[in-house]
Amino acid sequence: MFTTSRGSTTSERVRLRALTEADVPVIAQWWNTPDIALFNDRMLVQKPQSVIEEMIRGWSENRSGGGFGYAVEAEGQLAGHASVYGYNARGIRAYEKAGFVVEGRRRASVLHQGRWFDDVSMGILAEEYLTRHRNPKAP
Repeated sequence: MFTTSRGSTTSERVRLRALTEADVPVIAQWWNTPDIALFNDRMLVQKPQSVIEEMIRGWSENRSGGGFGYAVEAEGQLAGHASVYGYNARGIRAYEKAGFVVEGRRRASVLHQGRWFDDVSMGILAEEYLTRHRNPKAP
């Protein structure tokens, strides 16, 4: 069950809230961790901390930049988009379990361990999200 209070949404295991400036260096450091970086970019190339911090600030301010997005706020309602690499089957299943659907693919656009994989675009509409969380058994 999700509860919503001013500026955050909370469940038993997850709390979504606005990004703060104190979060930026922590997320940037995490972004450059090799095991995590495999799922963040097409190539495993560490970037300078300052570059990553600016990218994260841009997302937080809803500036166009990397083409990645997790959620946008539209009239107080959540809608979401995710870009997931085809080799990340667990990630795709997790998004599907949360109600996201495949909206499109950029075929064979990601090289990973010598093989080409699709870049899978997934999304959920605000009304789908709200229906699902008002009635957790909704498909």
